[in-house]
Amino acid sequence: MTAHLSILIMIFMERKQYVDYCKSDNSKATDDQFIVALSLSIALLVFELIIFLLGTSLLRNKVTFATTLLHSAGAISLSFMVFTRWCSISFWPVFAICSFVPFFIEIINAIGHNITN
Repeated sequence: MTAHLSILIMIFMERKQYVDYCKSDNSKATDDQFIVALSLSIALLVFELIIFLLGTSLLRNKVTFATTLLHSAGAISLSFMVFTRWCSISFWPVFAICSFVPFFIEIINAIGHNITN
């Protein structure tokens, strides 16, 4: 999770070059979309990290395995984005699979944990 977050922050700081890799006429709109996607991803990861540190999913092996697997895939995908110079528009599938799905799993788990306790 921290590797995923670190790479996201690094991409956020250097986001202009990923917008420039796109063959788009409207660079400003692409940059704005990329800022929104990166900001959402970072916010979801920080929120998920807080939930994780509170311990609601710490002892649930399947939840921990699923989120670890998805965040690892996110870190690897974003590493490919850095090294192979993907266009910023290619970030949306990575966001959907590797940021939103683990966040959704953690939220469902936290709600379920609070109901049972």
